[in-house]
Amino acid sequence: IVEENYGALIYSGGDDVLALVPVEEALDCAYKIQNEFKTKLKNEFPDIDRESPDRESPFSMSGAIIYAHHKLPLSFILEEARKCEEKAKDEGKDRVCLKYIKRSLSSAEFMLNWNKFKDFKNLKQSAIDIPNTFIYQLNQLLSEFDNDLKISKKITKYLLQRKLTNTKDKKTKIETIIHNELVSKNFTKLPEILKIIKFLEA
Repeated sequence: IVEENYGALIYSGGDDVLALVPVEEALDCAYKIQNEFKTKLKNEFPDIDRESPDRESPFSMSGAIIYAHHKLPLSFILEEARKCEEKAKDEGKDRVCLKYIKRSLSSAEFMLNWNKFKDFKNLKQSAIDIPNTFIYQLNQLLSEFDNDLKISKKITKYLLQRKLTNTKDKKTKIETIIHNELVSKNFTKLPEILKIIKFLEA
């Protein structure tokens, strides 16, 4: 899977994987690895899978993807990967921590549950035309209303209508962003998610 995504496998043993993968391929590569891991274990241990008390698969994979500048020290990047992986495990199983680190050390991160992978891809597609100014303005405004979902939703929609002035299918894109499962119940996550998306587009 790593080779198919133009990456280099550094280590693979037990349930651990470490690989260097191009920015544009990294998330898809990680998704395929965790999906293959879960599928293999379900087939190998069907009784355990059926007897899972919470009716969810007992087989899951947590991890971290660090998008880092190539001139940053590798030891620093590996340490960040370990920290992010621990955060993913602490928040709950079956998720990945996505984080970018620029050469200036500015960064952004958010936690993606693997079952929301398609929602992230849809949000990424709809957010192509969003300018950086929107992200920073939204972040400032949402910080004042982080416990009010109704107001946060209205603020987000208002800013999108102002910023997506020359965008084709503007109404559809706004509705897709507003109702996306990743943010529909917590809009304070949206600025960090959009920072990651804009970084991946650069």
